[in-house]
Amino acid sequence: GPPGNGKTMLAEALAFELGVPFLAVSHGGVVESFMGATGKNIDKLFAYARTAPCVIFIDEFDGISIKRSAGHDVGEIRRITNHLLIAIEKLPSYVTLVCATNADNLLDEAIKRRFDFAIEIPTPTRALKLLCAQRELAPALTPGNDVSSLAEQVADLELESLFYVTERCRQIRRDLVLNNGQGIESLLQEG
Repeated sequence: GPPGNGKTMLAEALAFELGVPFLAVSHGGVVESFMGATGKNIDKLFAYARTAPCVIFIDEFDGISIKRSAGHDVGEIRRITNHLLIAIEKLPSYVTLVCATNADNLLDEAIKRRFDFAIEIPTPTRALKLLCAQRELAPALTPGNDVSSLAEQVADLELESLFYVTERCRQIRRDLVLNNGQGIESLLQEG
């Protein structure tokens, strides 16, 4: 799904519900420019994960699992994808691998088949934005100032992700503290 709509949060919630550690890995934490170094990093990550039940979350997964048939490849991407295929196969059943991408079309088909299912997290509907805004503007988060009625206005804004909805609500809460709410009206405008 698109950035900012809860892919990482969903994986973290899964780990919480399973009662296991959450190991978040970013593309930059795995990929290196030296030949073979990325494969070694994948081996280290998966070896560590095999030590106990956990959820491994790899963000920007398309960076290490790109289609091996890509014409512009110099061979290293092909090796990384092959290495990853083998590493995934070796994971024990008590390790849950969750990966996120906003470029599903770039993923190698063999990698896709290694996962039990895919979940698309679309751009949020107005109803979901409203629910998010209601939680972020709840009276418990704004002691002495009930701005929960502003959730409807926030949900109507052209905010493209839940990240931006949450951020706008936090700006409203911040304005309540720093400016006695005098800047809230401008925060309820587009942009």
